[in-house]
Amino acid sequence: MNNKKAFTLIEVMIVLMILGIIAGFAIVGFNKATYRQEAKQMKLEFTMIAAANKVYQAKHGKFWIPSTSATKPGWDFETTDIKAINAGLGINLQAKNTVHRYLINASGTSFGIESEYTDPRTGVQNKIVQAFTATTPVTSPLDN
Repeated sequence: MNNKKAFTLIEVMIVLMILGIIAGFAIVGFNKATYRQEAKQMKLEFTMIAAANKVYQAKHGKFWIPSTSATKPGWDFETTDIKAINAGLGINLQAKNTVHRYLINASGTSFGIESEYTDPRTGVQNKIVQAFTATTPVTSPLDN
């Protein structure tokens, strides 16, 4: 007689199926958590640009003005070049999947920021748009 104890093929298949279902839920949860974290990073970078520009304005009497003419109506200059924003405002952003559009009027008295994060896996977009003047307080959009 053969008294070996072992799992049957059906039992092994059921265990593998259950593990596959659990892994599927974990991957979906991980993707959502990654998207939320990167959207929070975009909002943090947005706040950093606004706060750095307020510091620049306090030192120089006007907001930083990039050299590129604006394509958006109502603004005179703009840039989406993260290196130019970093150099102009003395910050160090590492925007990966985020585009920050910095807009300003010619007198340097008001500026706007449009930040947009697009999830590369799903194409879902998260966008913040806000205009600032010398008296506009910089508040974090993280609470929104």
